[in-house]
Amino acid sequence: MSGETAYLNSLLEKYRITDSMRNRIIGKRQLIENRLKSVYGSKITTIMYSGSYGKDTAVSLDYDLDLIVYFRHDSFTTLYEMYQSVYSALSSSSFGPVRRQKVSIGIDLGLFHIDVVPARLLDDSGTRDGNLYNSTDGSSIKTNIKTHIDYVTKAKCKPVIRIMKLWKKENDLPIKSFALELITIRALDGQPENDLYSQYCRAMTYIVSNIETVRLIDPANSNNDLASGMSWMDRSVVKNSAARAMAYDIRRIIS
Repeated sequence: MSGETAYLNSLLEKYRITDSMRNRIIGKRQLIENRLKSVYGSKITTIMYSGSYGKDTAVSLDYDLDLIVYFRHDSFTTLYEMYQSVYSALSSSSFGPVRRQKVSIGIDLGLFHIDVVPARLLDDSGTRDGNLYNSTDGSSIKTNIKTHIDYVTKAKCKPVIRIMKLWKKENDLPIKSFALELITIRALDGQPENDLYSQYCRAMTYIVSNIETVRLIDPANSNNDLASGMSWMDRSVVKNSAARAMAYDIRRIIS
């Protein structure tokens, strides 16, 4: 094992999600779940962890909670009605400040943050295909969280994804976590490396060469390019940071 790989492994241990953190997450989830189930009852089919925690790619530097709430396909007349209803239900609770976000409702709980994503199932087939309300333009976005989780799990590169998320967090980079997961998986596709540092270098090299033009297609929705929301400036910032990461000792990039 190289010294660089040993260092990266030490970072994974340093920033792993501990049992106490998991217990905190479970407790916060239960508060939200109890509130929503008391309001909507059988209209809710399931509530799932989504985001980094749901995909098991979270690090302790950035492990706020994402929950997706699946409603029956006939629960609301429109997606807007669903989104507004969940916002009202959470706003009228005593959790803390609540705000509308692109497809989620954000709740600030002191040092902890939760994003609640309302989704209306397309049908009762059990596939978990659902539509989200895009509050920025009133459109809908199709998604499937189980597909996302399965896609990341199948790629078998969660450790290096966690390292890339530490790099993103430490450098405050303008790229969404899921987009970073997808581009890391793309970089390693068909060329698996057992050595963590080799994976890290391959991912950084791919970003430098491709971030300016890459399309990152949502595995649950071929019409959703996760890179489309990145401006030219965002892409340039990420590229330059990846180039610096390749040029300097890794201990100067992630600490």
